[in-house]
Amino acid sequence: MLSKEDALRAYAAMMNTLDIDHIAQLLADDFHYASQWVFAEIESKQDYLDYISPKLLSLKTSGSKVWAEMASLEREMPGPCVVMAQGSKDNLVSLVLAGVVNDKITRLDMCGAPSPHSARRSGEYPGWKNAHDQTLPSQPNKAATSDRQTFNRFVNDLHTGQSIEQMSPAMQKWWRDRY
Repeated sequence: MLSKEDALRAYAAMMNTLDIDHIAQLLADDFHYASQWVFAEIESKQDYLDYISPKLLSLKTSGSKVWAEMASLEREMPGPCVVMAQGSKDNLVSLVLAGVVNDKITRLDMCGAPSPHSARRSGEYPGWKNAHDQTLPSQPNKAATSDRQTFNRFVNDLHTGQSIEQMSPAMQKWWRDRY
């Protein structure tokens, strides 16, 4: 039985190894992928494979490093997630949530809200072969209180219908520094 955690582990292994084979067979034909940074939702397995394959290849050829770490949310949307980082393991940029039906992954959502800083990180990076790479201590991620307050103000502004361009220069800078 494929659980959300298993689905997210497969996604994390794909991102950590840059190998689509970790997830391709687990996707439902009517799979959906959404990102809070992209307007259009991907609405099929094949469209997602066509979308993610060049991204993985680009990461391989550029030498750019991403980290996909197993984590969990305790408050906003309780349950497993994957925390994504880029550039360094602690430069958290997003988190990924999954939906599973009938032993297939039916959707993945790339999110900035809830914040990746609100997730409890595990130190586990599926797909890494070197045991040393996987031995980061399990730890809660202690985001600065001011950063969490700023994030909450940002989400509130979004909920009131403000676009990023309509927000204060300080809020725009906060967003751009993270995403």
